[in-house]
Amino acid sequence: MSNILFVATSSWAGMGPYASEIINAFCPKDKVKYFLVEDERHYFSKNIAEEMRNNGIIIYRKNSNINKLCDLIYPSKKISRLLFKYCDENEVDTIHFMTSEVPYGKIITDLSKKYKVFFTVHDLHPHEANKAFYKMLRQKLMYKKLDKIRKSINNLVTNSNTQEKELKAMFPHKNIYYFDFPSLVNSTIITGQSSPLELAGKNNYVLYFGRIEKYKGVDLAYRVFTESTALKNVTLVIAGSGDIYFPRNLNKEDNIIFINRYINDDEVAYLFKNALVTIYPYLSATQSGVLSLSCYFGKPIIASDIPFFMMVSELEFGRNFKKGNVENMQEKILDLLKDNLNLISARERKYYDSHYSKNCLREKLLSIYNL
Repeated sequence: MSNILFVATSSWAGMGPYASEIINAFCPKDKVKYFLVEDERHYFSKNIAEEMRNNGIIIYRKNSNINKLCDLIYPSKKISRLLFKYCDENEVDTIHFMTSEVPYGKIITDLSKKYKVFFTVHDLHPHEANKAFYKMLRQKLMYKKLDKIRKSINNLVTNSNTQEKELKAMFPHKNIYYFDFPSLVNSTIITGQSSPLELAGKNNYVLYFGRIEKYKGVDLAYRVFTESTALKNVTLVIAGSGDIYFPRNLNKEDNIIFINRYINDDEVAYLFKNALVTIYPYLSATQSGVLSLSCYFGKPIIASDIPFFMMVSELEFGRNFKKGNVENMQEKILDLLKDNLNLISARERKYYDSHYSKNCLREKLLSIYNL
């Protein structure tokens, strides 16, 4: 087996569990190393499995506006130097960049001339957004850099069937690989016992969990629960950080609870265990790990009918509604709440156990690396 190096320079927005669960799928006897960059939250230090602690290096870098600005202009010289050194010292021959290492485009290209390099394509196209001008400008510059990286690397990896087809059409001469998005359920989530103070003992609610962003359609769920008389006795919990980009009507929020902050991993279990069902009103999505959370905790799902979420109705995990259609969303919520939720829950748990195993992930990745 060749020496594989996993590289992740971000732990935000699902990238932390994405990278850590891939690494944790391996064991110390595998010829696997990792090179990770983390910020003040120390996500990787907390979530890399104990048995894998000696198989890599974790570098601290402050998550500051100055560093974000610098990343758009030129990558960190310190991290670049350490990465090259680590590759040489550990006789690496295969490198997988897992978390869209935008600032390190030139370095990735240079490394691809010496090593077999794989690059994960997370979002091929920007999502719908309603951000401040400087954030939109930053996103535009990032996607320009990402496009340049994709064009320079021969081995591209995706966790979206839709993106796999599109990438193959865009780059017919490149190697395009697919594997299922790893589970977001880590050991801290499994054992977590903290309860969000904002819930104050509430249960049997409809849960939206995730960052609040326009492309996730949070405003649509909010609208349904503030306008529907049929749902006036059902509580919607919106849990996640991000700017609330839509106007609120405080007079109609009796059945809505906002937990508008970063949700710690040890709070996730309480959120899901006490929910009745989960909701994903996305306007677009190419890949995501959120379904792994609903399946692990056995919580039926209400999701829009974008291609990525169609498995919800296909596998009988809940209901799909017409994207952007609030009337249809209400109809599907009410219909699901009348169903046998325990039966759906058992179905989800069985699926989780068979599709999110670490051994399955490990074998799939080794086949991609041709090892």
